[in-house]
Amino acid sequence: MSYRVTKSAKLMKLKKQTILELGKILKEEFNLTLGGKELEKFAYCLVGYFDLLLKIQSREEVQK
Repeated sequence: MSYRVTKSAKLMKLKKQTILELGKILKEEFNLTLGGKELEKFAYCLVGYFDLLLKIQSREEVQK
């Protein structure tokens, strides 16, 4: 898998415990096993994705 990490996601530091919990959820709910750097990169991409969604929502609210 390939993930693109955004600048804003890189600025936020995720706790190792949070990343490991994400790995556990991925394994239990989706039978997807990621570890190490791959899991960390996935976590930061997920943060970046939700950051983008919040930016879009914010712009839409300003335009109303």
